[in-house]
Amino acid sequence: MKTTIATVCLAFAMILMIFPICISAKSFQVGVSPLILNLGELERGTTKVASFSIITSSDESFMVDVKAARGDMGFFDERTEMLKEYSEVDASGWVEFMNNPIYLDTELEGEDPGIKRFEEIRFLVKVPEDAEPGYHLVELVPTPRVPSGRITGVNVVAITKINMFFRVSGEAVRSGELLDINAEIAGPRTKFDLFFQNTGTVTMSAKANEIEIYDQENNIIGKMMSNTGSVEPGGMLVLNGYYNSPLQPGDYRVFANISYFSDHVEGESDVWIEVPVVVPAGKIVEAVVFPWWVVVLAAVLMFSYIIYRKA
Repeated sequence: MKTTIATVCLAFAMILMIFPICISAKSFQVGVSPLILNLGELERGTTKVASFSIITSSDESFMVDVKAARGDMGFFDERTEMLKEYSEVDASGWVEFMNNPIYLDTELEGEDPGIKRFEEIRFLVKVPEDAEPGYHLVELVPTPRVPSGRITGVNVVAITKINMFFRVSGEAVRSGELLDINAEIAGPRTKFDLFFQNTGTVTMSAKANEIEIYDQENNIIGKMMSNTGSVEPGGMLVLNGYYNSPLQPGDYRVFANISYFSDHVEGESDVWIEVPVVVPAGKIVEAVVFPWWVVVLAAVLMFSYIIYRKA
């Protein structure tokens, strides 16, 4: 028994010597500069060259992939004046990187001992001829990755995204109008349709944060919200709100407050909710087959009559 235990321990020790276990991993500290990139005002049909830098305190080199993504409207929370001229068109497709991915290998010559390497990432912004006026926001998202073939474990710290914005020349107007409110027939769940028109010059999203239903005595029956939708300049958007309690057929007054984030519009309509139509089960009627034999018989009789007259 003692011999067996000694043999197992010896074998386990030999495995540890042949396959050492790595209990630590290297971490790459990565950053970007600047965090906000303002390209100024651009004309339609033009191309702008821009750049930003990737920096790291790591002694080792690694790869960085960069992609462009739709901007987040929350960026304008503290920039209300810019939001009033913001176009919600996805402008990420206007960005073209000149070198991607980037191999972060350039040593930084400077006095800051915490920064070891940096690399400049250059890209183009190609503004289409039919670009909407106003501010456009694009997120530039670098993603570090370790080159293939490494043996040791590496932890890469995520990088902060860059918010890049620019203004396309022209008059940018965000405005909308609530045209009408309709409702479906009464039932356990009633859908309300809100018809919203974009009367401005830029694409924007809208949502009804308040939809209130009142009866004929002006008593409030219930509240709800709608979905969020996007609409181009001059286009009409149908927003849907669902009231999940039964409503009796009759006249109701419906109030709605539609927000398009830089402003809002209010309106109300008198809505008639109809009685559900019950379609009775009908009898199965067999299809009537046309009696083609009558046509054939008439043709035969006509032909026989013609032959008889000639005889």
